[in-house]
Amino acid sequence: MEPDGPNTDPLDVLLAAVGNYGAALTDEQAVELWSTIGDAEDSALDDFLAVLVGQGDPTWTDAAVLPDDAYALRLGRWSLDLSRAGVRSVVLSSLIAAGLAHRGWGEFGVAFLTAVIPTVLDIERVELSAKDRLLLADLRLKPRTQQFFYDPDDLYAELPPEARLVVNRYDFADFVERLRAAGEAENGPADRIRILRAR
Repeated sequence: MEPDGPNTDPLDVLLAAVGNYGAALTDEQAVELWSTIGDAEDSALDDFLAVLVGQGDPTWTDAAVLPDDAYALRLGRWSLDLSRAGVRSVVLSSLIAAGLAHRGWGEFGVAFLTAVIPTVLDIERVELSAKDRLLLADLRLKPRTQQFFYDPDDLYAELPPEARLVVNRYDFADFVERLRAAGEAENGPADRIRILRAR
């Protein structure tokens, strides 16, 4: 479903150009995304896909591993969870890196450029603080927070009483935004979220 209103997130703009408005990027959609900057015959496409698989923590479907050793080649379908900020950063960085390689910077390699780009460009990576991780652990202790979508006030009510004594609702609202940005919560309808299971 197409979002309402303009979106300024660079990755979302690129994904929208290939008709992806979801929370996942499949291997086929990654090739479509590549087609916005290069052609299917370019070797940088293979490097782009290899970086996505190597650094994007894919979920494999219909996968076969050949042969059975430490350097096994995986064949099959995969998808990346775009709700995780780290994965989003890998997708955007590797696309930029592959585009640079396609335009003549190939001697550096896509994997190398993907590692360097976030230090040169401002690609947001959200890390949770120790306090945030403790609050997240408190919420994960209640399985229903991972099964149902909550608005921030209802989710606040799920915290243990001792946590609510030290965290006010305004700070908790900021915490919820950090969870979204870090990919630890799934967005739902009407500004609701669901806590994702620990990885």
